[in-house]
Amino acid sequence: YGSGAFTLTGNAISIGAGGIANNYYAPQTISMAVTPTANQQFTANPGPLVFSGTIDGPYSLKLSGPSTVTLGAAVGSVTPLTSLTSTGGTTAFSGGTVVTAGGQTYNGSATFTTDTSLTSTGGQAVTFVGSLDGPGALTVNAGSVLLEAPVGATTPLATLTLTGTTAFSGGTVVTAGGQTY
Repeated sequence: YGSGAFTLTGNAISIGAGGIANNYYAPQTISMAVTPTANQQFTANPGPLVFSGTIDGPYSLKLSGPSTVTLGAAVGSVTPLTSLTSTGGTTAFSGGTVVTAGGQTYNGSATFTTDTSLTSTGGQAVTFVGSLDGPGALTVNAGSVLLEAPVGATTPLATLTLTGTTAFSGGTVVTAGGQTY
């Protein structure tokens, strides 16, 4: 657990049980590859967490707290995570891809600053409870996709491509380009 602002740089870090929490107002940045060796919880409360290195490993990842967690590099592209759950705040995607064997749930808002692909290789659900905004494009490949809040209401996505059974209950879907379901 961090008690102040920090930046970790280097080649790689393995994180065992316990996770990472930012209990400080300044950003905490991890600029190296992260390999979980157990299920993880990364907490951004009150300050943001920024991951600019990859995250790979066959474990579940939970993102929590009222602040922003930025995923600035590929997640699960070498070794898919078991699942990914975001329980609040904003999940900011700028790393291009998130791959899990199981489901993905985003309870807070999600922003896509670059083109992003979210995939459940096990055909599980990808669920968005909070709003989604661009300007990047979003592609989701899953058994089912649930959109329970507006998409692109503040900043339209470039495009939206959803593969899997899709359910909308959040109202509007706004994109600058095409939508494929």
